[in-house]
Amino acid sequence: MLKRKDQSSPPDFVMQAYAEELPPDIFLSIRLLFALRNSVQRVNADLAHWLGPDALSPGRMQMLMILWAKKGAVLQRDLVDILGVSRASVSELLDLLSRDELVKTRPDTQHGRRIYVELTALGREVATRQIRENGHRLDVALGKLSQLEKHDLINRLDHICVLDNCHCPDCNHTFGRTKASA
Repeated sequence: MLKRKDQSSPPDFVMQAYAEELPPDIFLSIRLLFALRNSVQRVNADLAHWLGPDALSPGRMQMLMILWAKKGAVLQRDLVDILGVSRASVSELLDLLSRDELVKTRPDTQHGRRIYVELTALGREVATRQIRENGHRLDVALGKLSQLEKHDLINRLDHICVLDNCHCPDCNHTFGRTKASA
């Protein structure tokens, strides 16, 4: 059996069955869902490839970006809130980044249990280079879109993303982000 190139979309016969079963406007929403998923998966794959030379994962890069943007020491517990992950996850990320000499930690002299985290010179260099190189790569990847098209796409995607607590009258289900998960 031949392998499909695009694993994020169903096979053509499944899409055809959707088209036969659903009204055109709803089928179009299904097609949009798969197009969005495919795009996100391609961007994630490209990003993972781009981060590879520095042995960074998206999580490690996100940590570096936060510390880079803060331009100084940040309390470890604040990173938990900013990243929206567990303390254990932040500790694990920091251990890995410390081992690679990209971040350093130091205790708060006033409150011994508080830990400050900041980029090392190498960490700042890696973060800055990644930002510039990946920004350029992304601009090339999206090069077929004009500035106006990019703004339009951002606005349209932002519109989709703010559809919090949408209510389906057919099944009485509320979906989307709730205030607790936003």
